Amino acid sequence: MYRESVGWRIYCWAEAVANGDKVTLVGFGSFERRVHEVCRRYRSEREGRNPKTNKVMTIPATRRPGLFMGSCLKKKQRQLKTYLYIVWFFHAYLLMFG
Repeated sequence: MYRESVGWRIYCWAEAVANGDKVTLVGFGSFERRVHEVCRRYRSEREGRNPKTNKVMTIPATRRPGLFMGSCLKKKQRQLKTYLYIVWFFHAYLLMFG
């Protein structure tokens, strides 16, 4: 029951973002689909290859949704970066002097 309700909410949020609406989760961040062509989230039409048949095909233009982090998520990200830096430093120290 719980899993179904969470899945339904995520589905509704995904539909809203796909339709161009902005979805905000307080403390976590907001999702929105940018329409600016200058933004990195816009990919213009390009040529690609089908991996199975190796034929050239046209890949249509797309707009990807973006996450703009909220304050709580930014704080956790900073803590994680600091933790990973400390782990990396001690690992490098052990490799050099271990």
